[in-house]
Amino acid sequence: MQKLIEILNGESYEDIGLVTETFRNLISISDNESIIEGAIGEYIDQLARLLIYQNQELREIVLEFFCYLSDLKMATRLSIAKHPKILQRLVAILSTGQIKSNSQKSQEQKSNQDKINEKHVKLAAITLNNISQAPAAKQYLLIFEKELFFVAASDETVTPLLSQILFELSIAE
Repeated sequence: MQKLIEILNGESYEDIGLVTETFRNLISISDNESIIEGAIGEYIDQLARLLIYQNQELREIVLEFFCYLSDLKMATRLSIAKHPKILQRLVAILSTGQIKSNSQKSQEQKSNQDKINEKHVKLAAITLNNISQAPAAKQYLLIFEKELFFVAASDETVTPLLSQILFELSIAE
């Protein structure tokens, strides 16, 4: 695990991509969950940084990883919520679902881009919904309540998930 974290801290985006994919594959096996949860402080900054990385494939892998990670223990959900950038970046990804592809691209390229964006938005919404289930994490989500409401009102693909988050936040207040 330590070697993977060292590579994740490196400069080679190819290696970072491979390690990120390895993390995603490791977390899907229940025997690895405690190891990954135990080392969260050692890799969370690097993965948070990759949420805004331009390579959409890599961003998708990181979103899938956070989706799995946010479905584990309440303490893990709280660790994710406490990170100074993760919630902000997940909410930003939600907002990109409302932006349509550039009109200068071909119809097929726009359609593929829209599908990728939609998948990223859904993964971000699922992750935020998982995090909202941790009572102590709700205070960190409250600052994004307005943005979550706007996205829920304008993007029906994630309205049910965001409505659940908003409900959780309303009973927390």
